[in-house]
Amino acid sequence: LRIHLRQRQLNTHLKALPQMNSKLLALVTAVVAAAGGGSKSSVQNDPRWEEVRSVLDEWPKNACDNSTCWMNNFAVSVGNTEGRVFEHQVGRLISFKTPLLVASGSKFPATLAILGTVEDGYVDLDEPVSTYLEFWTKNGSDPRSRVTLRSLLSFTSGFYDSGVAGSQPCMTKASYDFVKCAQQIYEHAPFAFEPRTVFDYNSYHLQVDSLFFFQISVFSCLIIRH
Repeated sequence: LRIHLRQRQLNTHLKALPQMNSKLLALVTAVVAAAGGGSKSSVQNDPRWEEVRSVLDEWPKNACDNSTCWMNNFAVSVGNTEGRVFEHQVGRLISFKTPLLVASGSKFPATLAILGTVEDGYVDLDEPVSTYLEFWTKNGSDPRSRVTLRSLLSFTSGFYDSGVAGSQPCMTKASYDFVKCAQQIYEHAPFAFEPRTVFDYNSYHLQVDSLFFFQISVFSCLIIRH
């Protein structure tokens, strides 16, 4: 799987911190995985969290590009099946009680709900989207015909955006018809890659995903259940 890195994503805050990024991820993963079978208190008291705090505290010092600094104020929490096991706040402007826009934070609970219906056998991860969306092409010469639920959930459907998230006008209008917006994405959003070959982070994937499930008659009951 190739990772498609756009120029906009290659800012100094990513280029300057590859070692810190990998070190932090490795530390968090190691602590939770190593003590995953223990009690919540044993995970919380793991001495390796002190090194994680140290890495987090150093983050703002290395995350500036000229006059622009990235993530000077943030709060980090880590959880496992036992609940929240680690919290740390950097800076004073954002705490765990600070109201923030959900934005892409909605992707995680949406995906969990969708995977719940997959686990129950209502849909197949590898079923073509065209099975449920009448306007979606079934023409084998069009790579969009090979878009599946799996490729949408993994951000490898082939939809691409040169910005950060995806910028079809209907996506920022709460009053816009949801079905029409998904169809507008299908018709107008850039589609640049063969499905399941390139990862590209944007909001097109889950917009189409949601319509995919709304077209299933049992969706409303399933989504409430999960």
